[in-house]
Amino acid sequence: MALKHHPMKNPDNMKIHLEKFHKICEAYEVLSSQQWKAIYDQYGHNNLMKGIKDPMSGLSTKGYVYQQNCYEIFDNYFLLNNPF
Repeated sequence: MALKHHPMKNPDNMKIHLEKFHKICEAYEVLSSQQWKAIYDQYGHNNLMKGIKDPMSGLSTKGYVYQQNCYEIFDNYFLLNNPF
């Protein structure tokens, strides 16, 4: 999906593809982190973003914030960790 929607590959509709590209990179970032994936799986997207309250300590965790580093994520995956 990242290759399909990379903005440089789709210059005619760059804005639309950039939005999709960011969503794909955000999903990759969340799902590749055990901590964020566990929160997402158990509490859903909204609570991932807002943070959750630890039932034992009563402290709230900081929510996930996407840093919009999609090109860095893309480069790290395809240039450094290319499975092909």
